[in-house]
Amino acid sequence: MTSQKSLKNNVNFNDFKRSLLGSVLFPAIAFVVIFFFITAGIIDFFYGPTSDLVIKSDYVYIFFTQTSMFYSAFEMLQTGMVLCGMMTAAKSFYFLLSKKQVNVYLSLGVTRTRMFFNRLGAGAISLFTSVFVPFTVTYLINMAELGVTSQLRNVYLYVVFSLFVASMVGFAISSFAMMVTGNIFESVLTTGIISFLPTIGVNLFYGARDVILKGFVYDSHYYDNVMFLNPFTFINNSEQRANNDTIILTINRITNSFQKTDMVDGATLKDYAIDWDFIRPVAIWFVIAVAITGLALFLFNKRKAEHSNSLGKFAVSRIINGTLAICIVFFFCFGVV
Repeated sequence: MTSQKSLKNNVNFNDFKRSLLGSVLFPAIAFVVIFFFITAGIIDFFYGPTSDLVIKSDYVYIFFTQTSMFYSAFEMLQTGMVLCGMMTAAKSFYFLLSKKQVNVYLSLGVTRTRMFFNRLGAGAISLFTSVFVPFTVTYLINMAELGVTSQLRNVYLYVVFSLFVASMVGFAISSFAMMVTGNIFESVLTTGIISFLPTIGVNLFYGARDVILKGFVYDSHYYDNVMFLNPFTFINNSEQRANNDTIILTINRITNSFQKTDMVDGATLKDYAIDWDFIRPVAIWFVIAVAITGLALFLFNKRKAEHSNSLGKFAVSRIINGTLAICIVFFFCFGVV
């Protein structure tokens, strides 16, 4: 006779399997894009018709080549992985927007907390795999052709971790939006507002300051603040400087091919190690993603099933949308100098 605990475990496992199958679509698309446009370029670079022209001794590592479709591939990948995470979360929690589906899911015998973590875990596995596999292939090819170096290892770990964090930031924002909205239109709108509200706030602050001070005030941190507060660009303004304040390493440099001739005078390979300036924005946004996910879990447990397929039933979404309206008013008040 099957025990009650065994039956519950089977129900939980079946829900996780269903969540995993439901979360693979967009990460699978991301995997194909990364492999086709990035990894395939590396394969062609080392093993293609022109591979005999490659002087391997000149390179430390090659992650993105000029055969890649994108000029700034890493920046576009970050944006793509955030969107991928958002769409994965929206698909995972889409049942919340349908009264029929939400009643079915909530009657499966799975607690809401377990149901949430099943979808979170399934999404994280799918998203991590979509960046881990293609870049691991790239890493192994670099090891085989150029040898093992600490720079290669660090870039590999940084690229995989930062893109995974970007995808989980998108997943967190979208899952939070799904908890405080009743239909797909409201969900998409709220997701967009949450994503860009910090950036809008920074722009309004600087615009209002310039108006109040009756003139443009240069601030060297403006661009950095705007980039950092945007989930689509928080990695892309990272840079590292030498002792003479010369920029020797940027996000594009560490994620593209790196040759020994690229080093500035007097610098060594140790100067090009990925330091805290690169890790800090990723670490901060990882903490932000965890906090937003925790809030989404709390709201998921408090969400009323009868609010599915509704508009304006959730106070949180009304506050968020109202904040956007206030920002628009401030924009028209202070946006014109």
